Amino acid sequence: MKMSEKVILTKKQAEAIEIFKNDARDTLEYIAKRKIENNPPFKHCYKPFNDMTIDDIALAAFSGYEIEQSKFEVGDVVVGLKSGSLFKITGEIGKNFYGTRLKDGEPNFLLDSEMIRHATKEEIFWAELGREVGEFREGDITLTIHSTEYRIDSKDTILDEKDEYSKGKLKGFYPTESFKLFLKE
Repeated sequence: MKMSEKVILTKKQAEAIEIFKNDARDTLEYIAKRKIENNPPFKHCYKPFNDMTIDDIALAAFSGYEIEQSKFEVGDVVVGLKSGSLFKITGEIGKNFYGTRLKDGEPNFLLDSEMIRHATKEEIFWAELGREVGEFREGDITLTIHSTEYRIDSKDTILDEKDEYSKGKLKGFYPTESFKLFLKE
């Protein structure tokens, strides 16, 4: 890394650098000695230095730094790695988030940023229908890549169409929930 390049830091690391820069008692030599000896490890306001090299501390303090951007933002749709459930992020608390479960609208789930990933477009598409990926129901009408329509009328047909979907042989489908009966006066 060149001296002119900026180091990318977490918010906590940036806060520690600012404290270091404003504390006339602590010199880079002192910090370097503590880093090399690692005895005891940094605590309190300098604790973020434990995850940094002395080079990164020096570059950040004297050449500048940029704060790392969070992978997730309010409004993102994510998947819980343990539950498999989809959530829409509604708030942030530290490095974690709050979200609403898409399946049932249940709010205020605490989402550990290390235990979520961004949802795929396919997962979001199915979740907006209130379904799991590839979940077909009786009454759905599927459209093949050859523009042939099939009405799902049994559990066997559901399995057949799910198989066709997984093989990429379906172009789309008409969910049974979207069917609207004409009103007669």
